Amino acid sequence: SMKLKLPAPPPPSSLSATGGNASVSLSWSPASPTPAGYNLYRSTDGGATWAKANAALITATTYVDTGLVNTQSYAYYITSVDSQTFEGAPSTAATATPLNPNPPLAPTGLHAADTGTGTAAAVSWSANSEPDLNGYVLVWGTSSGVYTGTLSLPAGSTTALVGGLTNGVTYYFAVAARNTSGLQSPNSSEAVCAMTGLRLAIRPPALINDLKVTKSGQDLVLTWTKPATDVGGSPTAVTSFLIYRVVGAYDWNLDKVSTAPPNAMIPISLSPDLSQSVYTYTDTGAMALSNPLTYLVVALDQGLRSPASHAPPSPIMDLKVTRGVTGNTLLSFTPVTTDVAGQALPGLTGYKVYGFYPMAASSDHVSPPSPSLVATLPPTLPPCEGTAVFCDASSSPPLFYTVVAVDNRGNTSLY
Repeated sequence: SMKLKLPAPPPPSSLSATGGNASVSLSWSPASPTPAGYNLYRSTDGGATWAKANAALITATTYVDTGLVNTQSYAYYITSVDSQTFEGAPSTAATATPLNPNPPLAPTGLHAADTGTGTAAAVSWSANSEPDLNGYVLVWGTSSGVYTGTLSLPAGSTTALVGGLTNGVTYYFAVAARNTSGLQSPNSSEAVCAMTGLRLAIRPPALINDLKVTKSGQDLVLTWTKPATDVGGSPTAVTSFLIYRVVGAYDWNLDKVSTAPPNAMIPISLSPDLSQSVYTYTDTGAMALSNPLTYLVVALDQGLRSPASHAPPSPIMDLKVTRGVTGNTLLSFTPVTTDVAGQALPGLTGYKVYGFYPMAASSDHVSPPSPSLVATLPPTLPPCEGTAVFCDASSSPPLFYTVVAVDNRGNTSLY
């Protein structure tokens, strides 16, 4: 036998739907007579198919449907259910589209560096964590805050290669995040990139330029920030630090300074927390040392030392080696006048000429052993034969040469 209950419970009226952030808020007028509760049905395909949205019977006349996808359109209808679980006909449908009213956070960790061509920059940043992230907008220009270039990138991007730049020009980059609701974050902090066209074979950490020394009783407390980039502006991984303490006057050359007491060279290990950026060191009892008292802190990365006091000289990029009419090996290059950042170079003290003798070969590659110092040249380069600035009269000259500029802090140019 079959039991029928007639009439079926009538549907509620005036169903309305309002989109929120990954949610839709629904309300309706109660059916009469008042049923035991309601069931809510949802469609994501314009009403072709429906699925029940509520797990338990709804007894109120409002409901918030959560866990939805922003910018996806949702349709709803509601039914009345009586005390014996009989379900009535559907109400009139209502639709809504969830939207996120909040823009994403501004991206962090932006870096930009010349690829070595002078016409392209490699840009990177840290990924945003918003679940409704839709992509990034990278902008750049030749003045801070004024951007003439734009590149849209998908949500999974954290790097970009920007071409068409001009050698010798400084560019300012910023990146913003965009969500699926069409809202865009503020721009990130700018990354500054000087296009130099320098291909750097070695890239030590950048200069530590914020060292502070404060007094605490009879102690002196040093504070500095770990460099996040190398001298070329690319991300770097500092492995440790060296603190130089010098009592009395000296020539600021870390390669020559004495570390005998009361001077000191103090190694500082990297924190296990790799996100730590600010470091401190307490020099106990340092107030008792005589004046002048000087501190310098350098960062190390795989043995490469960051510049001391100011940026290192620019690398020599046009070294030429020829055979002279007398049989000497002739070296010529353009004198160095700027540092690696393109600024006027203070305190050039000379040049070092290194030679690589017979190349060491293995089964899969050829590489030079450690170079030998061939000569030291003065800052003003005297010609030795024609336009050459150094004449190697050795009967067994090196097979390969490299020349580095040296400043009055012991910083050498990169090669």
